[in-house]
Amino acid sequence: MLSIFLVAGFQLQAKGSVDIVVMSDPHLLSPELITRSGKAIDNCHDSDMRMIKQSDEIMKALVAQVKTIKPRLLLITGDITKDGELLSHKRMVCYLDQLQTAGIKTLVIPGNHDIKNPFAKYFDGDKTHDAPTVGPQQFMQLYNNYGYGSSSRLDTASLSYACEPIPGLVVIGIDSNRYEDHRLKSQGDSADVYHNDGRVKPETVQWITQQAQQARAQGKQVIALMHHHLLEHFDKEADFLPNYIVANATSLRNQLLQAGIHNVFTGHLHVSDIARDYNDGDSITDVATGSAI
Repeated sequence: MLSIFLVAGFQLQAKGSVDIVVMSDPHLLSPELITRSGKAIDNCHDSDMRMIKQSDEIMKALVAQVKTIKPRLLLITGDITKDGELLSHKRMVCYLDQLQTAGIKTLVIPGNHDIKNPFAKYFDGDKTHDAPTVGPQQFMQLYNNYGYGSSSRLDTASLSYACEPIPGLVVIGIDSNRYEDHRLKSQGDSADVYHNDGRVKPETVQWITQQAQQARAQGKQVIALMHHHLLEHFDKEADFLPNYIVANATSLRNQLLQAGIHNVFTGHLHVSDIARDYNDGDSITDVATGSAI
């Protein structure tokens, strides 16, 4: 089970070692969305590298494992649900509530699958039909206790936030998704439109760097989580799989580095890898975690 998430140790100034678990791309499908077993869910499962039908069972096992590890913090770097289904989000919140009760703080960030997704479906025998998905405001409400509550500072241009879950450690959740450009026939649009590539808005970049600079000026350590890759994790990733690395990645990582962010946790490509970039003797590290399913 440890192979599908990362346990990272951080040395906080005057605080000793802190264990953090990082999980990505659980793609949880609520069992309530399978109203009848049949070809619809079987075809979905068989045509996908992800273990969709087992996602709830896997999440249950992961929660038990995290409880055993007892980290100070759990980070989930997006694609929380299969396709942004409201029922799947609600089920994930129930799992996170269990961890909260066990004294484990959790922070999430959305992935490209999680908001305004036209592929949110019920599986009913041989057929599928539309299931309710969530918008940005509803996402914030659902995850109020997991990054979007009153103790966090929220970006007004995106679902990015900054908080201090552990004294001396500021975590910045970076929203790199394009859900604002999604279109859903189920909500009256003329066609379904979905984007899995990522970008961070210029105004959000400015907000993030301000948050990081403020934290660093106070002597605090800063880490970030984002769904899309900040660095290439194999040669020419930006050429072969451009949708998996955030737009304007070179400029973004230089700005984050200059603001004092040296570690970013990502997901999206379903691979586990660590990449590092250097600039004027300084460095920034992108730790990608593979999919939980």
